[in-house]
Amino acid sequence: MAMLSNRKGHIQRRNHRPSPINTSSSYNDNDSSVNMGVTRSEKGFVDCEFPACVSPVSPYVPYVPIKQKNTKAKGGCSWMVSFVILMLLILACGYSCVSYDELGDVVFFQFFHERRITKAQLNEQDRTMRELEINLSTKFDTKVKELTDQNAELQRNLSDQKEEKIRNQQLTDENRQLNVRLSESKNVGDSKENSELHKEVARLFHEKDRLTEYKKKMQQNIQLMSRTALHEKFGPEPHRVEIYVRFDNHQEETDGGYILIELAPTNELPHAVYWFLEQVSRKLYDGYSIERNLGHVLMALPTNNFLSPPDFNMDAMKKRFSDEGFETILFQEYSPNFPHEKYTLGYSGRPGGPNFYLSTKDNSVIHGPGGQTHQDDPTEADTCFAKVINGFDIVDRMNQLPTNKGRFLEDKVAIEYMRIIPRNVQAN
Repeated sequence: MAMLSNRKGHIQRRNHRPSPINTSSSYNDNDSSVNMGVTRSEKGFVDCEFPACVSPVSPYVPYVPIKQKNTKAKGGCSWMVSFVILMLLILACGYSCVSYDELGDVVFFQFFHERRITKAQLNEQDRTMRELEINLSTKFDTKVKELTDQNAELQRNLSDQKEEKIRNQQLTDENRQLNVRLSESKNVGDSKENSELHKEVARLFHEKDRLTEYKKKMQQNIQLMSRTALHEKFGPEPHRVEIYVRFDNHQEETDGGYILIELAPTNELPHAVYWFLEQVSRKLYDGYSIERNLGHVLMALPTNNFLSPPDFNMDAMKKRFSDEGFETILFQEYSPNFPHEKYTLGYSGRPGGPNFYLSTKDNSVIHGPGGQTHQDDPTEADTCFAKVINGFDIVDRMNQLPTNKGRFLEDKVAIEYMRIIPRNVQAN
């Protein structure tokens, strides 16, 4: 119907009875009534103005009133439904926008809240780090002062020990003189003078015992202070030192090797271990030379070598130790549990240090207690403070180098540097 309306124009329906028409006339396609939209039936009735209302079979086409749909009412209902849907969509969109805004506000607030918390935490960490830095700096300064005081105390003890040794020697000489006088008095037979000499001898022996006890107590105090300083500065044992030596091959090529040593246990020789680690940490042995081969030891001395600068001065190298306050050990520390076996290191001299030697033979007897009879106190021993644990081939190579006059190496071996191996490197 809609298509016919669009082609033919407005539909006009007539509610009337059909009128008679001339039936004698045959149907002609050119009839103007057909062209005008009027169809004639055999009964003579006009049924409809449109060709679609005419049946080509039946001569009569009954009039069927077409009930027009109430498009107006239906269109109004559809408009209401569309309006309701549109309003629901608008409400949904509004709710979504409001929810999104609220969510954005929540996220925005949470972001700045977290940022404020993070900033506060960073400020707190920064403040904590500054406090830790100040505390560490204060503790470091305190430790440095304590170590300085301990070093001064050790120097004073060394001075006292030297005075004690001098006093002990004086008492020994007096004792010898009194024994001579006692022997002479026996020959004379003077009983009174003999009694006085006996008393004097007894007094001197008592004084000697008292000084010996004082010496022993002083050494124990030095060991205690050395053990404390050793653990505070260098940590727990084992303590290891790497020695890098260079050989003079008379060429520009580098020819060297490493010797790794491990120091004695701190409960056996705390003073000697602490003393040597201090000397190494202050780089006092850098530039030393392995100069002599005495057949049983290799001597390390502060002499020049092929790496020494032109203005090398032996006295200046020796002075480095005295300027740092770590020249000689304070007493001849020795432990029978750490003897002078092959591939061990010991201090030479009385008191020992800073020169040292590497044993190429077992020297437990000649460098142990009573082995150094030419020293003031023959009962003392050289201090043995470390042993080689790696680089034995380097020690053997130095021991096989040619010598002049049987003791001086023709080409000195240079100790380029010594360094303390950290514990984390030792673990690896």
